[in-house]
Formats: sequence, structure tokens, C-alpha cells
Amino acid sequence: MRKRPPRTDGWWRAAAYAVALHLLVVALLVVGFRFNRSRPLHLPMQASVIREPAPEAQEQDKKRQEQEQRSREAAQKQVVEDAQRQKQELAEKKRQQEAETKKKEEAQRKKEKEEAEHKKQLTEAEKHKREDEHKKELEREQQRRQAQDEFKRQVAKEDQSRLAARDKRLLSDREKYMAMIEQKIKRNWAVPPASRKGLRCVIHVVQVPGGEVMEAKVVQPSGDPVYDHSLEVAAKKASPLPMPDNPEVFDRDLDVVCPHNE
Repeated sequence: MRKRPPRTDGWWRAAAYAVALHLLVVALLVVGFRFNRSRPLHLPMQASVIREPAPEAQEQDKKRQEQEQRSREAAQKQVVEDAQRQKQELAEKKRQQEAETKKKEEAQRKKEKEEAEHKKQLTEAEKHKREDEHKKELEREQQRRQAQDEFKRQVAKEDQSRLAARDKRLLSDREKYMAMIEQKIKRNWAVPPASRKGLRCVIHVVQVPGGEVMEAKVVQPSGDPVYDHSLEVAAKKASPLPMPDNPEVFDRDLDVVCPHNE
């Protein structure tokens, strides 16, 4: 349904003029009709003699009536023409207003369509931008994780190398430490004369920091009680035991292997 354009002040004024002109035409028609009916006949009334107007007077009166009739018809025609012209002007003005309103509505619809299309393009561009940023962020995150994993592998590799070197160093230091303890026990060992070569026992030694021996006990006997007892005595006489150069290899509980190779 087509939207009716708004009524302006000019339109109302034009409508008022048209109505006034129509009323004026109607009033003139009514006045003319009454004038013809109310005009008296100029017939002299006499009691005894009736006179007819002279032919010249009748002719003049007829001409005057015809002139008045033509004047009234011309006035009526002018009123009708003015009313028609006013009506046409109103119709033309209304048509122009409707055309202008339609043009404005079309311009508004075009503007709204362009704005919607622009907004859609902005939305699509923003969407693509967010997707690209998200993709780049995922790539950066993947690169960070790969770098972290590589760093962890490198650190683990280095740690393994350091631990292997440390373990190797500790093993060497512990071997030196145990050799020092075995040597001191042997220096304090009185080998039983009746013991045979090839015997071997393991003595469990408990010491405190500083090397003082708190306990020495055979945990793996050689089969010769005299031989084993002599080694327990030698371990106690060796107190205090030597301290290692590397404090990390110190141990309160030691298992000392004592072979009889002499």
C-alpha cells in the first residue's frame, strides 16, 4: 500500500481557496436566478387605457437584459474557469508533492541499502581480520610450544650429559674413597697366621661425620670366623676413617670388601 504524503500548510490554504471559489459560484447562480424571477414587468396599469411600450424601449430593454445575461454568464464562466484552474493547480501541486515524497523515500531506501551493504562489508572484513589474527596466534602458539619443547629437549640432553659426567665423577671419587678406607683397614689388620689366601668377606661399617667408627660387623662372612673377627677388629682400629675429597660421596653406612690376597 502506497504511503500517503503528509498534508502541508500550503495544501490546506489551496483547498480553502477552492472551496471559497465554489461557494462564490453557487451564490452567483442563486442570485441571478432570483433576480430574473423578482424583476417586475413595467406594464403601466390604468383603469381605462392600456398602453404598450414603444418598440425602441422594448428593444433597448431587450438589449440591456441580453447584456446583463452575457455579463452573468461571463462572470459564471470566469468563476468556473478559476475554480478549474485552481483545482488543476492543486492537483499539480499534489502530484509534485507526491513525486517529491516518493523521490525522498527512494533516496532514503537507497541510503539505507548502501549503509546496510557497507555495514555488511565491514562485518565481513572484521570477521576475516579476526580469523587471520586467530590463525596467526595459533601459529605463534605452535612456534612457542615447539621452541619450548626444543629447549626442554636441549636442557634434558644437557642435564643427562651433566648427570652422566657427575655420576662418573662421583663413581671415581667413591672408588678412591673406598680404596682409602680399605687401605687404612688393611694397615690396622693383623692377619691370622692360619688364614689361607683367597678368603673374602664384607664388613658393614657405621661411621659419623668425621670418620669415627661406631660399629663394624661382618655381613658376608668368608667361612673363617677367626679371619672375619680379625677384620672387624681392624675396622674399629682404623677409626677415624679418612674423609673423601668430595663430600658428596661420604656415607654413614659402608660395605667394605676385604679380600685376602697376601
